[in-house]
Amino acid sequence: MSENLPVVSVSSVLRRLDKVLEKTMPLDTVWIEGEISGLKKYKHYYFSLKDEQGMMACIMYEWNARRLDFDLKDGMKVLVRADISVYHPNGKLQLVIKSVRQSGLGQLYLEFERRKKKLTEAGYFDDAHKKPKPDYMENIAVITSANGEVIHDVRKTIAKRWPMMKITLYPAAVQGDKAAPEIIRQLKKADPVGYDAILIVRGGGSFEDLFCFNDEQLVKAIYDTKTYTVSGVGHEPDFTLCDMVCDVRCATPTAAAEFVSWNQYEVLAGLEKSRQSMVHAMRSRLGQGRRQLEQYKNNPYIRDPMKWAADKQLHLAALQTQMEQEYEHILDKRIDIVRKQELMSEQIRRFLQGRKMDLAQGQQRIPEAMKNYRRQQRDTLKHYAALLDAYSPLKTISRGYTITAKNGQYIRSIQDVDPGDSMETKVKDGTILSTVIKKG
Repeated sequence: MSENLPVVSVSSVLRRLDKVLEKTMPLDTVWIEGEISGLKKYKHYYFSLKDEQGMMACIMYEWNARRLDFDLKDGMKVLVRADISVYHPNGKLQLVIKSVRQSGLGQLYLEFERRKKKLTEAGYFDDAHKKPKPDYMENIAVITSANGEVIHDVRKTIAKRWPMMKITLYPAAVQGDKAAPEIIRQLKKADPVGYDAILIVRGGGSFEDLFCFNDEQLVKAIYDTKTYTVSGVGHEPDFTLCDMVCDVRCATPTAAAEFVSWNQYEVLAGLEKSRQSMVHAMRSRLGQGRRQLEQYKNNPYIRDPMKWAADKQLHLAALQTQMEQEYEHILDKRIDIVRKQELMSEQIRRFLQGRKMDLAQGQQRIPEAMKNYRRQQRDTLKHYAALLDAYSPLKTISRGYTITAKNGQYIRSIQDVDPGDSMETKVKDGTILSTVIKKG
């Protein structure tokens, strides 16, 4: 009976195992804890993850390895998130690593993600509440440890860049359980003063050391602050909820100090450029003023006002004389136009009177002319009627003559008909229809 079982390949079994593991053992929702062993760093990372009772092969691909913010080492205890799969060439079970955290911080990372999600959904990190950077800052508050190197770095950086800036320290713990309450207290003390900006800064440290900057009450206090806030916590890879809620995040405390201060050398260079531009503009304006002054000095009125006024008076007198002459000329033209209008009116009146008399005479001659015309037309009509009567074919027919036609055409010759043709012969009292029998 066993001979009837199906035959499958090894690779098909491995593929089926892969699918079964993928469906039945999703590991991306848990952290797997273990110790790194046999680490080999090539393009991808290869190592084993073990504890006291077991060991699993692991691979971390290049694109995930590049995201690590610490070096993996043999013997290091870590938390990993991974997918489980079967390596087909040798059928070995392995973990495909997505991310790695140092062991002991797993719960802190989970708590960080929980707080981040909660505060994000509440809108504390929205860009809409971010305040714009002031155009000029000369008075700032710094919240950090009074004993650490950070405050010295901030003061040193600002003294080098913009020494006239006033800095007020609000000391607070920046690590441990007391840190968040102290930072909140100092923040509320500094906010009403009216500083141009408040810097919240701390040097680098482990994720656990910086965890006080993920405090929910601290995030809410920063959100409610009216003063422009700048975060400079840790180093470039470090990222906290304080960074997310502040109006701007700088990678380091020194970067935060540089962000809020002018560079005096750049300002001096800018001032020098502005000075040169102003000097150039003033020289150009002075040159333009000199040219305008020369034009004023050469003006006839400036040189001899009395002569200029006398010339203007002579010119005005000449214009007045010309105007009076033009006025007299216009009056003469107006008189001539009136005279011509009167003459034209008289001519029109005489013309209309003559036409009126002609019309009256014409009206008197019309009846007699109409009589003569009707008489003449009547005589002409009688004349043509007599002629028509004399030449009428009906009168000829009344004397015994006839008119014969074939198909409407008058027959004038014997050649116009043939035997068998039908003819119409008109006599004085009717029409005779006949047929040609013979012609000769």
